[in-house]
Amino acid sequence: MVKDTLNSMLDNIKERTTNPFLGTFVIVWIVKNWKLVYSLFYFDSAFTLPKRLAYIERYFNEKSFWCNMLVVVGFTILVLVITYILLALSRLLTEFYDKMVVPKIAKITDKSSIVLKSKYNELEEAFKLLEKRYEEERLAKVAAQNERDTSDTKLLEYMSKPSESTELESIPSSVPASFTRVSNKARQTWTPEKFNNFLTNITNGALMNTSDEIMKVLLRENFITPAGRSATTGKDYKLTDEGMAFLKYWNNMADDTSNSGE
Repeated sequence: MVKDTLNSMLDNIKERTTNPFLGTFVIVWIVKNWKLVYSLFYFDSAFTLPKRLAYIERYFNEKSFWCNMLVVVGFTILVLVITYILLALSRLLTEFYDKMVVPKIAKITDKSSIVLKSKYNELEEAFKLLEKRYEEERLAKVAAQNERDTSDTKLLEYMSKPSESTELESIPSSVPASFTRVSNKARQTWTPEKFNNFLTNITNGALMNTSDEIMKVLLRENFITPAGRSATTGKDYKLTDEGMAFLKYWNNMADDTSNSGE
């Protein structure tokens, strides 16, 4: 308990004595009243305590205590102002030397190590812009990959349902007219090999150009839709649900043709 109290008092005293104003005030007061301070420690041994007290009382009677304090406070403020002005000048000289003199010296002695501030800012902005574009491209690539994975999963689900194949074979009248139109055009106009190459490129996420007739037909029949990634060479597309159903229908037709040929 006593130890905590002493530590608290010592911390309080330390905090107050480290205050710039209070420390300066004490020093100025000691300098201003140096005779009194000197006499307190160096009284002649012949001076008894009453004589010492009388001397101190006479000292403050001759010099008003409050006037003395006002003078000390004024000098304290003046000293602090001068001190901070000198500190500011010192900081100004230091900054001038570090940012003006040293770069000029280095520019003379080693030109390769100095870059203009404007050039540095320009390169920094360019780097930030490239970093932002890289992040955007990375996110777009991740999103495209996720969509492609989802499309592949849906395609596998369609291809793994034998009931759909049976239904298409057993009920020809249920085949949508768009399936028949596109499949006939693929066999008679484009050739199955060319059409298969287009379907493979689409499912693999390749960039396609809509100027080709096959792409125009697939878009018109709502078999494909843009996936989001684009470039000057074209866009990537993904199969719609209807397009996946057509792909299943087309593959079944190819299997039937292959089996009949054997």
